[in-house]
Amino acid sequence: MSPRLLIILSLLAVGACRTQPLNEAIGVHPTGKDLAAPLDLPSDLAHPDPSDLARADPADLARSDLMVSAEVDQLNLGPHYWCPPSGYALGQTFTVGRSGVLVGIEVAMGQVGPPLPTDQVTLTLTDATSAALLGSASIATNQLAEVCIDEPPLSAETRGRGYFDLSALPIVVSAGRVLRFDLSASGAGVQIGVSHGGWFGVPDYPGGSSFSEGGEQPGDDLLFKTFMQ
Repeated sequence: MSPRLLIILSLLAVGACRTQPLNEAIGVHPTGKDLAAPLDLPSDLAHPDPSDLARADPADLARSDLMVSAEVDQLNLGPHYWCPPSGYALGQTFTVGRSGVLVGIEVAMGQVGPPLPTDQVTLTLTDATSAALLGSASIATNQLAEVCIDEPPLSAETRGRGYFDLSALPIVVSAGRVLRFDLSASGAGVQIGVSHGGWFGVPDYPGGSSFSEGGEQPGDDLLFKTFMQ
């Protein structure tokens, strides 16, 4: 290759290096493509096949939609509460405030002792009048706080560690219906937050009552929240 040709090629290379950043800055690719132009996607990405959505698991789609739009319906945050020994308060009735789908229940709970990975807490939901089973859900005990209840035990704005997801069932209920949930724990067990407003003359949650060993505890209520969609 002649020296003259080498010089020409070198100058062209330098010019390309100098102009490329400017081209990109003004939205022009070195190849001459307009960077602002629509992407040339493959047809299967630009126009998804509706059958792909049809093949998705309906339960997963419904659960995703329910969790995004879930709102707190019933709640008892206290303010009078304590943490009794495990097994003192194991159930709670509540009155549904709005018709829709019950997608979850949160309860203030904490670990009793170091749990095993297999230890669980199970929530069983029934109709308070007929005792008909509506569904159940479990969570791992080791995901709970290492103390009886956090401070504050429950938040009105956020979902905490003691949340039982019921959205996969789903459970359709009407306003005014009275439901009951009962808690059972395997292994090390748990402690449950209980409010005792009744001791001061007015229950903290007037829409239901707590239960211990099957018996009603008037004036006491679990610290809980229900979520509706």
